[in-house]
Amino acid sequence: MRTYEAMFILAPTLDLEAADDFARRMAELVQRAGGEVHGIEPWGKRRLAYDIRHHREGIYYVMRFSAEVEVPRELRRALGLAEPVLRYLVMRLDEREAEAIRARAERAAEAEEEEEEADGPAGRAGAGAPAEASAGEQPSAREVEPLGAAREPEAC
Repeated sequence: MRTYEAMFILAPTLDLEAADDFARRMAELVQRAGGEVHGIEPWGKRRLAYDIRHHREGIYYVMRFSAEVEVPRELRRALGLAEPVLRYLVMRLDEREAEAIRARAERAAEAEEEEEEADGPAGRAGAGAPAEASAGEQPSAREVEPLGAAREPEAC
């Protein structure tokens, strides 16, 4: 299976509950087709760079998933036909990014299991404690500062 990332922008006329419901339906479509959804990130309402169908804003979502080649085709078809979708992009991630996503998903699953164990008959022993990031963890390509980012000029 390959790892993909889908970003879609929904019309701002939708309320956030309807937008979340749409994102869940797209995740269910991927799962029904045999894919595994690693996460859906709602980015919220943001201003567009230019008007799309007379809208100046859109509600952004990013979904990461692993699937066979046919699943992204089906997702593209569904997003292209859906009325509230202003724009979408489905792309395959390179192996390094895919591995980082899988590792994050595994850590999240382990943390969830530990939380469930702590919530057992002994009570909520670990409730409220922040999750610690592992030391030495390499940031993904998306978390690294871009080359053209503003920095202090170096002395000549």
